[in-house]
Amino acid sequence: MYKYYTLFLFSLCVMRVAMSENVIKIGAATIQQPTNKLTAFEHRDNIFIKDQASKVTQLTSSGKNREPLISPDGKKLVFIRKSNRKADLPIGGEENYPGDKILADQIWIVDLKTGKEKCLVSDEDKRPHEEGIKPYGAFMSYLCFSTDGSKLYFLASAAPVTSHLYVVDIRTQKARFFMCANSCEVIYTGKYKNHLMVDTHEYFLGCGSYDFLWLVDENGIKIGAIAAEGGNYNYQLETFKDSCDATTSY
Repeated sequence: MYKYYTLFLFSLCVMRVAMSENVIKIGAATIQQPTNKLTAFEHRDNIFIKDQASKVTQLTSSGKNREPLISPDGKKLVFIRKSNRKADLPIGGEENYPGDKILADQIWIVDLKTGKEKCLVSDEDKRPHEEGIKPYGAFMSYLCFSTDGSKLYFLASAAPVTSHLYVVDIRTQKARFFMCANSCEVIYTGKYKNHLMVDTHEYFLGCGSYDFLWLVDENGIKIGAIAAEGGNYNYQLETFKDSCDATTSY
C-alpha cells in the first residue's frame, strides 16, 4: 500500500512540474472556424445552409444528419450521418442505445456549388490503415477542418474513457489515427496556426486518472499543457481563451 501511495505522490509531482514549466501562454492565436458567406445549421436531423441574403437551402432529406461544418474556403460542407449498421459499442449493451442511437456514423461531404454529396468516411471499410486502428463502426463527433481545408479531424468512439482522434485527407479519403483524445479544436491564426487544442485522458504512474488539455502540433506531438482537470480547469481554459481573444471552432 505504501508503495502505491508513494507512486501516486510522485505522479502528482511530475504533473505539477510539467504544468509549471510547459504551460502555454499564447497572445496572438485565434481558435475559430474562419468566417465565410454561408451559415450551416441542422433542423429536424437534416442539414441546411443560409446565405447572406437569408436564403435557405436544404441539403439533405434522410433525417439522419447532424453537426454540419463549412470548409474554410466556403466551398464544401461536411456532416455526420447515421448509417444502417449497428455500431461497435464502446460501453454498455444495446438496451442503452434506443432507436437509431445504436447505429454507426458516417462522415459525408457536399460540394456547395454543385450540391453533390459523397461519403468521406464510411461506417465499414476493409482497407488497411496505419497501426491497424480503424475509425469504422463507431460514433463520430468533433469535426474540425485544417486551416487550408485539405484535412478533416474527427473523433471516433473507442473505449469507455477515451475516443480516438483521426485525420482524413479530403482528396484521397484516406484516414489515419492521430492520437487518443476526447475533444479537438484547430487554431487558425497566430504563432500556433495549424496546431490543435486536444483534451486527453491521462493516468498517474501509481493509480487514478485525470484529464489534460494540450497544445498539439500537426504531427500529434504535445507542445505544452493548457489546463488540467481539477478545481481550476475551467478557469485555466477560459484564461487561455481570453488571453488569445479566442472563440471555439464549433
